[in-house]
Amino acid sequence: SFVLCAEELKHVNITNKLMMSISNDMKTTCLTLDNDALIDFNNTMSWFSDANYTINWYALERVKIRFNLTSIAFHSLGPDPSPDCFQFRVHIDLENAKHDGQMPINLINTPVRLQCPGQSQVISTNYTRCVVLLNLVVVFCSISSLILCLRALLRAQLLKHEADLFFRRHYGWSLTVNEKLEFLNLWYVMICTNDILIILGSIIKQLIETKSLIGDMWDMCSLLLGTGNLLVWFGLLRYLGFFKTYNVLILTMKGAAPNMLRFLICASFIYIGFVFAGWVILGPYHFKFESIMSTSECLFSLINGDDMFATFKSIPKDRAFTVWVYSRIYLYSFICLFIYVVLSLFISIIMDTYEIIKNCYERGFPADRLEQFYCTSQFDFNSGRYQGESVFARVWTLVKTRMPPRNGYEEIN
Repeated sequence: SFVLCAEELKHVNITNKLMMSISNDMKTTCLTLDNDALIDFNNTMSWFSDANYTINWYALERVKIRFNLTSIAFHSLGPDPSPDCFQFRVHIDLENAKHDGQMPINLINTPVRLQCPGQSQVISTNYTRCVVLLNLVVVFCSISSLILCLRALLRAQLLKHEADLFFRRHYGWSLTVNEKLEFLNLWYVMICTNDILIILGSIIKQLIETKSLIGDMWDMCSLLLGTGNLLVWFGLLRYLGFFKTYNVLILTMKGAAPNMLRFLICASFIYIGFVFAGWVILGPYHFKFESIMSTSECLFSLINGDDMFATFKSIPKDRAFTVWVYSRIYLYSFICLFIYVVLSLFISIIMDTYEIIKNCYERGFPADRLEQFYCTSQFDFNSGRYQGESVFARVWTLVKTRMPPRNGYEEIN
């Protein structure tokens, strides 16, 4: 079916002397063509005439057009060689709310996967079996990796609580926030995250390829698999840390991250100020500054040296000379400040951290309280003898130590 809906003001009267009478109340008129009427459809004028409808352009606010199209993709989108059937739900909106002679058109085309008539089962080939086997192997490996990493994270948190309790009882001091973070392996956290993303993405991918899902889930599948793949490649940096040369670079990024974050917070206030100034002043004269988002994208491109001449040239000089002069001062100030000052300071923060890490490699890293305790401990950590309690027993012991004593009595060791 084909549906056309027009939203209009109920009463609009404008004379040649610009005398007007406008009512803000809205009315909606919808015209529908069913499938049988679409076969005999000739033109829009006769359709409007038969429906006794005339568009009042003075009162028209927006026009909405809704219809569906069906199509067959002979080239399959998955390992299954059979064709795929789709229904495209088309939404066309024409906006006339400003009444300035221009009607922006917004087209939304939403594909929906359908079950093709006559297709009862998925055709199985050697290629499809290999794809299914590969998906199952990926899911199995990801689940195994997720379980092992979660187990390591749980044991590390148990060790943290036990160490904190031990130091409080025997040394009278508790672990600081930085010392507690030493028990949290962020590499394992990232591995758990990418395992979850890959598991969910692989399951959705398998359901789509077997046509068990009726609908469009490709975007969600690609987001999960793409992000999971990105984190997997990030995780490979962990293994480069075993080499001294590469570990210097990784430690530099880790050490410079807090100072870089503080510097970016300070620089962001200046950047946001330039964004709002460009949007308010240059927005009516330059298409790159029409919205806050486009202004931010334009300024970020200028920081990276992209499209500078076009940005300068697009400001009209004849229409508004004052704005043209301001645009030159604005752009020159922004480019000089961020390219020559902000970026140089940003690089210097990284270089200072690199020099500190390199000196520590030559002279040794300063030991914290935990490392000093390891050095003074009489226990041989290479002996292979560790606590034999299971994880559940250690969790239960930890819970009992956290529980308040009963009957108001305090247990004395």
